[in-house]
This record gives sequence, structure tokens and C-alpha cells, in this order.
Amino acid sequence: MNLGEIMSPNPVLLRPEQSIRETVTLFLERNIDGAPVVDENNQIIGLFTKTHLYRAIKESMDMLQPIENIMKRDIIIGHPDEEIEDVLYPGLGRLPIADETGIVGMITRTDLARVFLESYRNISSELDAIINSTHNMIVSVDKQSRIRVFNRAAEKLLKQKAENVKGKLIDDVYPTSRLTNIIKSGHVETVVRIYRG
Repeated sequence: MNLGEIMSPNPVLLRPEQSIRETVTLFLERNIDGAPVVDENNQIIGLFTKTHLYRAIKESMDMLQPIENIMKRDIIIGHPDEEIEDVLYPGLGRLPIADETGIVGMITRTDLARVFLESYRNISSELDAIINSTHNMIVSVDKQSRIRVFNRAAEKLLKQKAENVKGKLIDDVYPTSRLTNIIKSGHVETVVRIYRG
């Protein structure tokens, strides 16, 4: 997935001569917590965020001074055609996106969270399709021995609906399964019979 697909287009742009107070008002009006600072040619020269504001308050700075005095100048800039994996790193709060014309978008933590949630849902859906298409019974439990996976083959062979057993303790549903013992001991057990009814 490239950055152009996930960025928020047309971000608020700041000018270096704007005062801290003026910028805070803009942040509140637009409900944002950071924005790129650009020169007269729309080329990025810095980034001003709520962290800069907190520092200004902590250090009792004059709120009428320009943001260029405290903005971050050493910043990473993404291109709309770059892949997200190429620029993503832990701690990335926001990433200005620019092309030849200047700033065209911004990626924030909210954008990243949306992308990861969407990716998680897609992977989860694909995994469910694979698990449910097999003829082998698959029952999986978590560390607390609660049933998390119960595929269609398990429904058919064990004559239970997944929706009725998911989230329940395996020992309450199938006391002879020995899955709880396997979790506690860490030793694999093969060809264990379970009884139902």
C-alpha cells in the first residue's frame, strides 16, 4: 500500500512567522495536533506539533513568538508513491507527504491505526476462509483455555455450532480434550480421544 492511498489530503499548512498562540487557535479550530510548516513556495521547512506547544508552556515562552523558533526542522518526508513499509518505523507520529509541487498530504497515527485495523480485518477474514475450507477439524484455545477457533469441520464432527462454544472453556465443553494440560505442560500429545455425550 502506498502513502498516497492512506494519507489525509490537503493538510493544514503553517507559515514560519505564525505565532505560537495563532497556531494553537488553528489547532483547536481544525481539531489537529500537528502540521507541516512551509515556505512561500509550499516547500516544507519544518513541523510544529502539540509537543512543541507543551514545551513552550513548560518553559514559559512568549506565545507571540514565531513557531519557526521552536519547530522541528529535521523531519522525514514521504512521497505519495512510496510504500508504507519503506518509511514506517516505531514512534512515527506524523509524516508529511510531498511531491514535486509541495505538500499534498499528511499521515497521522489515526491514519496508521485505520490502515492496520483494515489490514488486520483482511488477514483475519482470509485466515477464517482457509481454516473453514479444510476438511480437518481445527479447535484452538488461548492461554486461558478459552475456545477461539472452531472451524466448520469441527462443527460437523462435534455437532456443535462455533457461536455456541467460542469463548467458553474447553474443559467445560469437552472435558476429555486434554488441551488445558497441553497448555500447562507445553508437551505435545498426539492421538488423544475426546468423548462427547
